Amino acid sequence: LRQRRVLQETDTTVRPSGIARVYNASQETPGDGLTAAAAAAAAAAEMPSESSLLPPAASAASPGSSLPFTPRSIDYHWDDTDPDQMAFCAASPAHCGVMHAPVGVYIVWYGAKFTEEQKDIVRLFVASLNADNKTDAAATVPNWWAINTLYFDQQGRNISSTVTVKGETHDTNYSRGTMLLHADVAELVQSAVGNKSLPYDPAGVYFVLSDEDVSQMDDPSDLGGAGYALAFCSHYCGWHSFAQGRDRKELIISFVGNAVNQCPDKCIPSYLNQPGAVPPNGDAGMDGMVSVLAHELAEATSSPFLATWFDAQGEENADICSWSYGDVVSDMATGVQYNLVGKNGAQFLVQANLDPRAGSCAISPIDVSSSIVGDPTVVGTPPSVDVPEEEPPPSPPSFLERLVDFITSLFGF
Repeated sequence: LRQRRVLQETDTTVRPSGIARVYNASQETPGDGLTAAAAAAAAAAEMPSESSLLPPAASAASPGSSLPFTPRSIDYHWDDTDPDQMAFCAASPAHCGVMHAPVGVYIVWYGAKFTEEQKDIVRLFVASLNADNKTDAAATVPNWWAINTLYFDQQGRNISSTVTVKGETHDTNYSRGTMLLHADVAELVQSAVGNKSLPYDPAGVYFVLSDEDVSQMDDPSDLGGAGYALAFCSHYCGWHSFAQGRDRKELIISFVGNAVNQCPDKCIPSYLNQPGAVPPNGDAGMDGMVSVLAHELAEATSSPFLATWFDAQGEENADICSWSYGDVVSDMATGVQYNLVGKNGAQFLVQANLDPRAGSCAISPIDVSSSIVGDPTVVGTPPSVDVPEEEPPPSPPSFLERLVDFITSLFGF
């Protein structure tokens, strides 16, 4: 997102990005040439009214219909002639790569209101990413993750097809309060790894999942020149980033909140807005969290250090497909709406992801063998898709620009 890059955080331990935003019908962001103040003004003007902050499944399509997918091109950014990028990559190969090793999901459950039944909804979704088609022939969640495995690094290694919950810890005492700043999210992960509640895993994504009583926002003193703080429910539904552990090891982190009480119309799919519609697992807050968690997991594994896969507007793969669900099934008997089936017949409603070969949002890899888009003989190679626009799209930020933004966020120059 260009807005994300302009309105950069200045916290010294965490750089939020990969934002799963509240629904914005225009999906437009301020231009690259805007100052932070101008970008803030443009962002404020861009935010739709309360009534329009609804997922398009409620307002743009009837239950069970396919949402329109606009072809988009996403690129792997690797330039071995750029000394700045090469220095960043040399510091750690992971900086410019994807998560090609088996992915570990680590969860900090934050808050006293999570039940084991609620936790099981998230656990079952992650377990379903690896469902065996022999024992779970009806499972389609693995097909959704198969889209993400099409993304690759400079050595041609694709994102791993294996994703497993490898560790959990539960903070029932709200140790950082019920209003979390970005630094608090980082501290929760750093503390859990530091005190061995969770292991350090270079192929891990560390999620802080907060209960319905917890709010989250920028550091009020770190506005990045914007003049206001971005916040959960007002500006985003979740985000991913990276932070440095106490032993200086880098951690991939993410925040996802339970929006059921604070903004169900903004961060939870549309079943709440359709009479008789029922969440897939009977828990609107947790079912909504699953979709946002899936969004952040897709981005954190394809661009863990925010420097790998993004489009001309600076948006990552799941950003491009926010609030798109493809074919949604409505069970006439139960009212349940879902688009994916997991292990043991579990049902989920999860946003689509961008197939890099076809340049389209989907819930399973697109057959490009008969398509005019992309080259099916080169698996994972993103196509060049021309989308008619009144003006040509802006050039993607150079590696140096992104690095300068990051350094600026650390030291506040």
